[in-house]
Amino acid sequence: MGRGWRALASCPTTSPTIRAQVSNFGPDGLLRRHDYAVDVLGGAKGAHYVGDYNDNSGTAMPHRRRVYPLGVDNRKVPEPLLIEIDIASFAFGST
Repeated sequence: MGRGWRALASCPTTSPTIRAQVSNFGPDGLLRRHDYAVDVLGGAKGAHYVGDYNDNSGTAMPHRRRVYPLGVDNRKVPEPLLIEIDIASFAFGST
């Protein structure tokens, strides 16, 4: 885990597809990593890293997301990279 991160375990979940969740937050209170097991993939475990936060109209929004397989001792397995999302910008509209 990252230096100074705090973990919050949340299980059981009401989601029919995700179980055994653990969210890790940095000293700034922002989500940094979310670990979970996905039932629809045979209970496969993933480490979802969230980062590159930018201020968008006063709200901190992550612009980078990466999901890796979770291995021994809940360490990320660097290959294969399962999901890679980079967001160039957010826009909030009024309703």
